[in-house]
Amino acid sequence: MNSDSWYFNKKRDERKRRRLSLSKYDILSDHEKYFKFAIREGESVNNAFQVARLAMEMAVEKNGKPTPTETQQTLENLEHQLTSGYRPQLPIEGMFTGNGLPLMSLRFDIENMLTHPDVRQALGYFRGGIAGAEFWGGPNPDNPEDEQGLPICQENPQVGRFIKEQCERFWDRGVPHLQRADEYGWIGSEQIYDDCDGVLKWENLYTFSPRDTYLLTQDFQPVGVRVKNVQQSTKPIDLWMAGENVPAKGIWYAHQPRYNSFYGQSQLYAAWRPWRRLAFKDGAESVIDGAVYRAGYQGPLGRYPDEDLIGPQGVPNTTVGADGKPRRYARDIMRQICEQAKAGAAIGLPSKRDGDGNYLYDLVMPTQVLQGINGLIDYVKYLRDQITAGIGVPPELIQAADSGSGYSGRRIPLEAFLANQQQIADAMLRMFIHQVLRPLVLWNFGKVRFNVQVKSLIKTRTKAAQGGQQGQQDGGPDPDRSEAAKRAWETRRGGGGQQNQAMFSHQSLITDRMRDIARKALAA
Repeated sequence: MNSDSWYFNKKRDERKRRRLSLSKYDILSDHEKYFKFAIREGESVNNAFQVARLAMEMAVEKNGKPTPTETQQTLENLEHQLTSGYRPQLPIEGMFTGNGLPLMSLRFDIENMLTHPDVRQALGYFRGGIAGAEFWGGPNPDNPEDEQGLPICQENPQVGRFIKEQCERFWDRGVPHLQRADEYGWIGSEQIYDDCDGVLKWENLYTFSPRDTYLLTQDFQPVGVRVKNVQQSTKPIDLWMAGENVPAKGIWYAHQPRYNSFYGQSQLYAAWRPWRRLAFKDGAESVIDGAVYRAGYQGPLGRYPDEDLIGPQGVPNTTVGADGKPRRYARDIMRQICEQAKAGAAIGLPSKRDGDGNYLYDLVMPTQVLQGINGLIDYVKYLRDQITAGIGVPPELIQAADSGSGYSGRRIPLEAFLANQQQIADAMLRMFIHQVLRPLVLWNFGKVRFNVQVKSLIKTRTKAAQGGQQGQQDGGPDPDRSEAAKRAWETRRGGGGQQNQAMFSHQSLITDRMRDIARKALAA
């Protein structure tokens, strides 16, 4: 694997080498020796740090690792996940629906479900639950009624403005794309950064089909995203996740995973069965289409005399009588007239009457149509409500939007809906912090403590519904790069930076080439 693909580009690494001197790095002599060896092997600055650290670990293992004290061992157990690699065991009965259809068939129906108007409408409502979210540093414990809350970064207001600006940009440009993880349950994306003004910032992201992305793990922990079907490459492209001081190039987002799984659940899961009853073959919609065709066009009633007519040779529905002459039955003529009425044909009938004064040929047009399908329409409405509820949107919200009812009438279902959306918003923000924001702050400003949260969606929506003015917190980019850059380089020179122990925050992927260089450095 080409190690240059794990960092932004080769030119940037060359600029780092010219800008930095090895004497700036406050490292041990062995660490510095391994670092210089990796640089001579053509590795980037960041890769050289990884090689040096790996070589130091190999040296400790070779010479014997010191036994930690009981307190140190207890602390290590408390800080790390001991059940890493757990996979749940579920009953086989859970793989089948009530009618015996395997749930794996859902994957084959997702694309068809996304074309259905009821599914698209409900998904739109579901995804819109976290739109317009606001960010702050958390509630003020001394004044819970303070709408401004705590500052995002108490140490440096410029960092707080940078963080808030990045969160808002991610929410506007990235979240709408990552929300498509609710279709299959997961999604992979490539992050794009920009440092045109001297400050490295998150700019945008590109998502891929869930069928073309795979999660890369090392020791049961996520370390990268593999993307297939890249036309410019004969091999899959691997995107790294965040390291200690390098933001993630690839992000893997799982939608509401169960039991610590790396792959989430489709939001269409609970709506699948009512959708099949509604839109699949012989479903309610096809039955209604047949009923409307049958009841919407109700044929007329035609009366005819019980007689035969002598007609010309070659006319359809003509038979030859016992006398050898072509004849047509009056019944066939009346049936042809009734069928032509479907096309709105002008019909002319003879005015000859029988002995009682009735017309020999009579046509009675229907006065009422579409009778008897109201029950079917009610059944379709019932299935639509099930689809909406299955996707996670209370039907009352859509009904209130259609009828124009007030906010108070849908407050309870709306609050329950937003409570679930709050969990999704918090999960997305945590992922963005661990994979992008924390490394960016370390890159640009050095080691600075901060805390950013999503404001309560219920309070935000309530305030918006009441017409209140939304409070603003410090936002905007930091135009000054010089001091921030110095602090960043001071922090990074010793391999500093606080590694987050969350599931999606791990060191950069150690490639086979980096391991080989580390072994060569030990042998040198």
